[in-house]
Amino acid sequence: MKQKGKKTFRTTAILSVASGALALSAIGILIALHTNYKTPRKQTYFFNELKNINNEVIEYIKQSDNKNDLVLLQQESNYASQLLENENSSIALMLQQRNKLKLELAKMKIKLATKEDLNKALDNYIALVKESDYQEIANNALETTKSQLSLSNKNREEILNSFFDTIDKLINQQNTTSLALETQIWNFHEDLVKEVSPFASFSEKSAVYQTVDQILKLLNSPSYSRDAILEYQDIFSKIVNKLSSNAIESTNVRTSFMDNLFRVKDEIEKSQISPEHKTIALQRIEEYRNIANSNETLLSVTKTSEIAYLNDLLNREINWIVDETKTEKELKKDIEGALQQINSLKLNNQIKNVVNSLVSKINDLTDQNLEQLLNKKTQLEKVIISTRILNQNISDFNTLINEEFSKNNISEDVANSFRSRLNDILNAQFDNIDDFLKEINKEYAKLTDTVVLNVTFKNALSKLNEQVSFAYQNPFDIEKNRLSEISNKIDLLIKNETNPTILNEQLNDLSNKTREILRLELRKWVTVASDSLTLENITQDTRNELTKLNDFSLPLIPEDSTATREELITLIEQYRSQINNVALDKNVNDANDEFDKQRQRIIELFGGEEAAQNSPTAQKLLQKLDQAKVDAKSAALDPNLTFEQKQAKINQLKDDMVKIADNAPKFKAVEDASKRAQEAIDKSKGNKDEQAALEKYFNKIKEAQKSAEKMLEDPRNAIGSEELAEELDANAQEYLDERIKWQARDGFDEAYEKVNNTFAPDMIGDQPTPTQQKFLDKIKEYQQRVLDKNTPEEERLQIKEDLKKIIEVVESARELEIANNSLYSLVQGTKNNDYGAFKPQ
Repeated sequence: MKQKGKKTFRTTAILSVASGALALSAIGILIALHTNYKTPRKQTYFFNELKNINNEVIEYIKQSDNKNDLVLLQQESNYASQLLENENSSIALMLQQRNKLKLELAKMKIKLATKEDLNKALDNYIALVKESDYQEIANNALETTKSQLSLSNKNREEILNSFFDTIDKLINQQNTTSLALETQIWNFHEDLVKEVSPFASFSEKSAVYQTVDQILKLLNSPSYSRDAILEYQDIFSKIVNKLSSNAIESTNVRTSFMDNLFRVKDEIEKSQISPEHKTIALQRIEEYRNIANSNETLLSVTKTSEIAYLNDLLNREINWIVDETKTEKELKKDIEGALQQINSLKLNNQIKNVVNSLVSKINDLTDQNLEQLLNKKTQLEKVIISTRILNQNISDFNTLINEEFSKNNISEDVANSFRSRLNDILNAQFDNIDDFLKEINKEYAKLTDTVVLNVTFKNALSKLNEQVSFAYQNPFDIEKNRLSEISNKIDLLIKNETNPTILNEQLNDLSNKTREILRLELRKWVTVASDSLTLENITQDTRNELTKLNDFSLPLIPEDSTATREELITLIEQYRSQINNVALDKNVNDANDEFDKQRQRIIELFGGEEAAQNSPTAQKLLQKLDQAKVDAKSAALDPNLTFEQKQAKINQLKDDMVKIADNAPKFKAVEDASKRAQEAIDKSKGNKDEQAALEKYFNKIKEAQKSAEKMLEDPRNAIGSEELAEELDANAQEYLDERIKWQARDGFDEAYEKVNNTFAPDMIGDQPTPTQQKFLDKIKEYQQRVLDKNTPEEERLQIKEDLKKIIEVVESARELEIANNSLYSLVQGTKNNDYGAFKPQ
């Protein structure tokens, strides 16, 4: 963590924020973060946020001559002293008392101020109003108060009390908002100072301190918004959650390590190695445990990797049990193998020199006996393990630099400075590898500090850019140029800026500008909603929702409202949806009107309600029309469709209604043709022979009727309807023609045959007998009448009956004709005889 001229707090014995400035003692956090310094366990945590203002109150009371006026202020000071004396006092209570002392002291200075000092005292009191949404109200109240006080006939106490009522309310509302955030950050700070936080590594602690530092800069600025307070509360929570997840991971790794430690320790204690070696091994194991349990991370960039390093060292200790059973020759062979492994390591030249120096010193050790050989082997193995973790740390550091530079979380200058510092460390004249590890760890922590804050602020800026984009979509063209400028600025900050302080300030500034624009949009929506409520064609649900939204929004649209971006966006989203619903309600209502209009057209076309009810085509068209009406309402409620898609769907359905009604005459023509075709085939009803004979033509009509029914499935399209009507009429006519032809054959052929066969014996050559000819003429007459299309159906039926009667009397007629012919012959014969010459005998 870089040391700066001004910081936020100190962590030795006292935390101070003096005279409104942020001051961090050099011996404070830096000691806690980057050395092995341990804060004494009995340290008292003085909360100077309260202590400093209480000292100011005490000093003011001492110097004042009006002790009677200061009784209440003295009581508040006494309570503050009690809180400070009690180490277990809650941060929240101390913050609340700090706020109360600031407020009461400022007011008391006004009450007791001389005429010359009054304006300054009033200004200092007003400065306590930091909520940007309240400052205009406070300044207006201040100007009014100053004006009233300038009039000698006005009561000063009455004026001031009215002024205090107004400003105290604003300050108390403001403090209620900030208290949660302040309590959160100071509680974490206290835990860090008292070393009871879950954060162990330099980088984790430093990241928390850096975040607190940025938040205190906001809280100590002349103004901030409730929106900013909640934004930074979210930022702090995200950083703490991220770091806490790291701490949980290291805790889990530590638990596994301790399990292994107890296992190794138990193995060594039970082993038969020499007491001397056993003591040394157990001492080293205890050192490993102390380092693993320490809240500091010294030997690696994270506690997790440090414990992994310690675990490698721990596992090496178990080798004692095996090594003590080895011969000198075997140990020398192990030592030779260890030396070869060290020589094969890829190392920076300076580290290689250090390693070579260490190896040289180890080689200089005497190895005349087993104990000396064991010592040499142990030291060489530690060099291998330490060098491996050092290489890993160097790699991790370089990777972090490159990754964060590529993500624009650090500048090129910052990246180069860390690379330069890493090179300085690697070229330093350290005597052992642990010194390299510790120095790299410190630089890694500094880099992580910068990255964590930058990433968090840039994530917040990215989220802000989404909100800017949302605001840009407003349908009223509100501040769209300004929103584009804000978005472009955010893009540049995310891409190029690497200074966390600048990111912090810009986040606060741009967030507030975006919030102001969102409030303008919400104000517009309240007006639009109020106008919409006067409309008659919106549903009751929409009316209720708009009323509810206006009730929620009215307190948030004044300039002095502390509405956050999230609150504004939530309401605007609902307004956009509900105003869309107003448009949808109107469109659905228009669809209902269209339905009524087109339904009436269809009813009138088919001859009225009763006639339409008796018409399958009319009923089908009305059914499709009704379905379009239902679909329009369903489309408005479909959650899977966008507003634009809903509107387009409803408009399409309205068009469909018109098309259905427009096509109705064509479908009626088809129905009429179908009826005529049905009437044609119905003429054959009950006559199975006729039906069988005309089946081909019957089927043609039925197929055409099916086509007509199918066409009605989509009455928006009447293509081919005219042709279909013509086809039905043609089929009907064809049926009738063929029926006539059939009827002209049915029974007549049999009648001709019956007559001819019956009179055949009487025929002279091909000449029919007179009676036969009369029958044939009558049958032909009947046949011609059947073939005549104008012959009524009743007459046709009568002809059939008459034809049957003729057939029935043919034989009798022949017999009669024969009898007549015989009688005629007899008569003729009588005429030829001379009956006058007859003389009876």
